[in-house]
This record gives sequence, C-alpha cells and structure tokens, in this order.
Amino acid sequence: MFTAHIDDIDKTRIQSVAEHSFETAALAAKYAEKLNLTKTAEIQGLLHDLGKLCVDFDDYINERNNIKRGEIDHAFAGAKYLSELARSSDRNSVRIAAGYIARTIISHHGLHDWLDDNRIDYFDKRVSENKRYDEISHNISEIITEEKARELLSEAASEYAAYHSKLKSLSGNKNKIFLFYSGLFERLLQSVLIDADRTNTADFMLGQSTSSAIDASKVWGFAEKNLSKKYAGFS
Repeated sequence: MFTAHIDDIDKTRIQSVAEHSFETAALAAKYAEKLNLTKTAEIQGLLHDLGKLCVDFDDYINERNNIKRGEIDHAFAGAKYLSELARSSDRNSVRIAAGYIARTIISHHGLHDWLDDNRIDYFDKRVSENKRYDEISHNISEIITEEKARELLSEAASEYAAYHSKLKSLSGNKNKIFLFYSGLFERLLQSVLIDADRTNTADFMLGQSTSSAIDASKVWGFAEKNLSKKYAGFS
C-alpha cells in the first residue's frame, strides 16, 4: 500500500493512494453529472496521483527520507500514462480528449502555460520525464487496469466529441473563437479535478464528509454582496 496522506495530528490515520484516487474520482464524477462529463471526471480522479505510487514518495510522506516537499514530481505520471494509451488509438477524439485530461492532471496543483517564453512545449517536457516511471508503471494496477483505462478513455472521448460539436457551433466555426472556448472547456475540467482532489484531501485530514448538496443561490448571493461592497469602496 502506498500512502497519499497522513493525518497531521493522529499519525496512525493514513489514506492510501488507492483510497484517495477512488474517492476523488467518485467526487469528480458527481460534480460532472450535470455536464455529462462523468467518465472524463472519473479518469481524471483515478489517474491524477499515479506519481505517488513509488517508494521515494511513500518514504517522503512517511518521513523516512530527506526529500523535501515539491522535490518529487507526482503530477506527470498520470498524464504520461494517458498519453501513451491515446497514442495507440485510431480515433482522433480519443487523442484530443486525452490531451485535455492529461493537461488537467499535470496542473492539478496549479495552472500552467503550455508554451514557455521560448516557445518550448511545456506539456511535452513534462510527459517526457522518466524518473521513477518504470516503478510507477509497475504499480498502476493498484488503481486501474489498462483495459479499464482504455474503456474510460474511450467513453471520455465520446463525451468530448459532444462538446466539440457544441463549441464549433458556438464559435460560428471561427477557429480563434473555437480555441478560446476550448481553453475555457479545459479550465472547466481543471476546476472539477482540483475541487474534488482538495475536497477529498480536506475531508480526510479533518475526519469529515463534505455534503454534495450545495445551495448555489446562497453562494452567489454571498459573492454578489461582497463584490458590491468592494465596488462601493472605489472612488
């Protein structure tokens, strides 16, 4: 068993990588129900922390080595695994959907630009990483089988295809506008994964279960009140 999180107070309370992955996937899928993106969200949640399936990270989280926070890149592995699966597909929608999902996995601790100031492809740079990947690959079956991963990716591609048609229609087939909407679509997927990941982590650390029923009208009312208050302070 590989460790994802340890309770800061009760050190005997441990959440495994498998537990965190399954619970994050379930939460993400719940968030994505009204978007008709449940399979996309599920595979995001299952693969986002594959990079923790190695001895170095397990020793780090259990304080058995001198590795410092942030020294292990655990976000690249899920994206790399997904990209490898998609490469063998003859469906263009599978490769495109995998790209969206893989980018959200790489960015689940913070957003990235995919071209740097020197026009270097940051995504390719990250998925080209190989450190610890052989060990991680050997342990992926703790989370998901290759057969299940291919099945979920295929279903996610079908979900993406429906959005692709909608975005094309909204953009009036103007490529720049389509790309802008595609960027917003990626940010939507990003928010689903980040929210599910952080909510599950917080729930474990606090020993609670966050209700999935949220009164959105109260949230927006609270936000509007604060925004109006901020505006009122301007000259």
